Amino acid sequence: MDGASLAGQPRYFGYGAPQAVAGSTVSAAIATATGRILILNPATHALESTIDAQVLSYPSYGVLLSNNGTVLSAVENTASGSAVTVYALPAGTVTATFPTAGGYTALSASGTVLGLISGGSTPPCSATAQTIATAQLLWSSSVCGTSLQLSPDGTGVAFTQGSPFAAGAVTEIYSNGTLVTTIPSFALAWLGDGELLTSPYAKCCDIYSSGGMLLGTVPLQSPTTLPSAQVVPPATLTAVPTLIYSDLYNSIYSLSSSAVTWTSGSQITNDGTLGAVSGSNVVFQVQNLILAEPY
Repeated sequence: MDGASLAGQPRYFGYGAPQAVAGSTVSAAIATATGRILILNPATHALESTIDAQVLSYPSYGVLLSNNGTVLSAVENTASGSAVTVYALPAGTVTATFPTAGGYTALSASGTVLGLISGGSTPPCSATAQTIATAQLLWSSSVCGTSLQLSPDGTGVAFTQGSPFAAGAVTEIYSNGTLVTTIPSFALAWLGDGELLTSPYAKCCDIYSSGGMLLGTVPLQSPTTLPSAQVVPPATLTAVPTLIYSDLYNSIYSLSSSAVTWTSGSQITNDGTLGAVSGSNVVFQVQNLILAEPY
């Protein structure tokens, strides 16, 4: 039979390759190549819900979850172009849609603010932070940026220009849309609403206050540099994170001792670009499998 002439919705024998992974305190979201987002509970191995969505292959931000797992953002391919769709979980209902020209996406841990970088390394570029409920613009820039990090409550913005692999990266820190200061480092993640973890060139890592004061360092022994990091979701939104996870190295590090507190014995074969922490488990890709291992 000619498959192109068959009517009806296509059905698949499997989920296809994973496109992106995100984690919260209670759940994990896995976007697959067959156009589905799986919401899983790694602790019980239960599939809680499935959302039909063709997520673009952005491993670090194709899907993102709020800290408590009730808000999901997904960078999708739609009939009118690429867009970021926001879903309420566990129902999977659409709460907002934001057109985007592609680029970096950030979701505040509270699930209330969405950050977008559109464009490439040369103008025209745009970057915004806006509320999800009302699409109120909180901050914007026309500068070409490489990283945008939102504080848990969404009032703080860390906007970086430059690469973590080269000297000269600078990060602008904003509070409620107003520029506070500029620091010579690459923004990795907010550690609560008052502290920012950054990666200066050729070493890791520095911690700055939201006002731009250098508070301390996290001198990792191996690796000595960390181009990306995720905060291990704390039990509550206001709790100060104590651990960070690197999907590049599939390892968890202590912010207080700089020690590796967990690393998997399973060999990763996808350059470590698909992984996230959910509750007390790390969810990551190994070949054609998604594994959940306790840490």
